[in-house]
Amino acid sequence: MDNTVNIYNITPQLKHDERGWTINPLSKEFRTISDAGHLHIVSITPGSVRGNHIHTTTAEWIVCWGAKVLFVWEINGEKKEMNFDDDKAYLVQIPMGVCHACKNIDTKDSYLFSYYEKEVVNYDKTTIRKTLLS
Repeated sequence: MDNTVNIYNITPQLKHDERGWTINPLSKEFRTISDAGHLHIVSITPGSVRGNHIHTTTAEWIVCWGAKVLFVWEINGEKKEMNFDDDKAYLVQIPMGVCHACKNIDTKDSYLFSYYEKEVVNYDKTTIRKTLLS
């Protein structure tokens, strides 16, 4: 199994105008990931953590933007991390079986758009909680 976590800077996909912002994480560059089964968008308030889990039956893709965020993942017991800037947008490919978490380390809300490569039939039974960040 390939446990490589891929992180793409997709800031060019983030467009602003007088109404606010729009982002297209499924642009032509990423059409190979269009087999999404579940989509959701969440906010992360300052100091809060999302994730802290492992998906046992599917890979997950997340888009994170809007505030400074610490992204942490663990592969084979090795913890890795990356800081996301508040003026950039990132697309993260998280393979099945990789523990991951996002923490808002800013004073404003951040946003997370998440989609799975296939439908998660029972989230409670296919997701294992594990604290990487608190």
